[in-house]
Amino acid sequence: MIVFNTKDTKEKRKILRRSSTDAESKIWSKLRDKQFYGYKFYRQYGIDHYVADFYCPKLKLAIEIDGSSHYSKEGLAYDKERSDRFLSYGIRTMRFTNIEVLKNIAGVMQAIEGATPPSPLFEIKRGEHAPWKVTPSLSKRGIGGVKQIKFRAAPSSSRNI
Repeated sequence: MIVFNTKDTKEKRKILRRSSTDAESKIWSKLRDKQFYGYKFYRQYGIDHYVADFYCPKLKLAIEIDGSSHYSKEGLAYDKERSDRFLSYGIRTMRFTNIEVLKNIAGVMQAIEGATPPSPLFEIKRGEHAPWKVTPSLSKRGIGGVKQIKFRAAPSSSRNI
């Protein structure tokens, strides 16, 4: 049984919300208040005994923003364990680095859009343009023989978002 926002993660979630990184704040400014095609995202959301940086229940999508601590052997193992647990609940996980978010937010948003079905709340009419062009790029990275899909931000466009 999947359990969201349990009491044992409450204090951790509060601390994480109060101490957001610049990258987390930047992407949150694009996801909050249903700005992303009408989808409701939550910040520092408890899933089982883990805390996802961002989560959209309707999409069953967790978004993780990774700093350097995630690239140690232990950090990679923990992230894989967490992603596998989320997947067992039908929740997909997208991962981006702090640098990708800070230097290429448009590309990050493109990658998220590419993994997101169209929302009926935000229909793009013929002749209108979506806020982000859909061109996600994927790469694989193997750690200890384990292959993982990592979403990489597409090259930034000339338009600022």
